[in-house]
Amino acid sequence: MHHRTELQAEFEHVASHIERMWRRLTEGTLGGATPASRPLEPPVDVYETDGSVVLVVEMAGLRDQQVRLDVSGRRVLIQGERRGEACEPGSRVYSQMEIRCGPFRRLVVLPAPVDAERARASYDDGFLSITFPKLPEAEERSVRIQVRRTELRRTSLE
Repeated sequence: MHHRTELQAEFEHVASHIERMWRRLTEGTLGGATPASRPLEPPVDVYETDGSVVLVVEMAGLRDQQVRLDVSGRRVLIQGERRGEACEPGSRVYSQMEIRCGPFRRLVVLPAPVDAERARASYDDGFLSITFPKLPEAEERSVRIQVRRTELRRTSLE
């Protein structure tokens, strides 16, 4: 079971990357959206320790109330909006503008089953860190199921 779980996690990780690349392709020149109109996708690191899975998200300039985290199984959806004084149009005339404002969204597939109810999140120096305790892996069991032939009975309708 452990090997299959690792393969599933690896497949979900690759599928997530392919999905992001496809969105970038189709929302770029083909979809007519400009990079500034697409939701931000903050950079993410995911790593495992013996007892936990840790997700680190680069989110400089955000307040905790500007971030929402939703967990479903191994999927973590991070979303919100970067706003504030730097994001408001004003009398500024930029010669260069690379810090994007607006909505952000990132879906991450975790490499192992986790206990989302016991997760801890902290935000420090522009990085959001979420630590998820790992769930114990289910023990693999072999079960034999006996198959029996059933006889069809004809009934007469009289």
